[in-house]
Amino acid sequence: MPAPMRTANPALKEGTFTGIRAAAGEAAMTLQGTATKSMLLLLLTVFAASFTWRAVASGNVTILMPAALIGGLGGFIVAIVTMFMPHLAPVTAPVYAVLEGLAIGAISFIVNARYHGLPLQAAVATGSRAPSVTL
Repeated sequence: MPAPMRTANPALKEGTFTGIRAAAGEAAMTLQGTATKSMLLLLLTVFAASFTWRAVASGNVTILMPAALIGGLGGFIVAIVTMFMPHLAPVTAPVYAVLEGLAIGAISFIVNARYHGLPLQAAVATGSRAPSVTL
């Protein structure tokens, strides 16, 4: 039996994965399913971020601070709810992705106004980093 995973993440407590069974009629988790759902959540985040960015860039600056606050605080609340009620993750994960996208779009626009091009450089550097996971 492999040694237990050590982590400082409070959502991954000692008993997080014990007793988890697939519901009747559901298939087991697959790598393809995980990749597909991760890509969908990433697209939701990028869509929400680009929506906020375009709205502010087209002159609607009144959306900037509400998007940052609602996205940041709302994302935090949804993350806490998901941590304590993981069975709600199929619903809360897309909500979290959209809320974080709103915050990312607003914060990136503010940073870009001060340091032109920095958010794009950060996104490219993050996306081009080679994964450090070994299977």
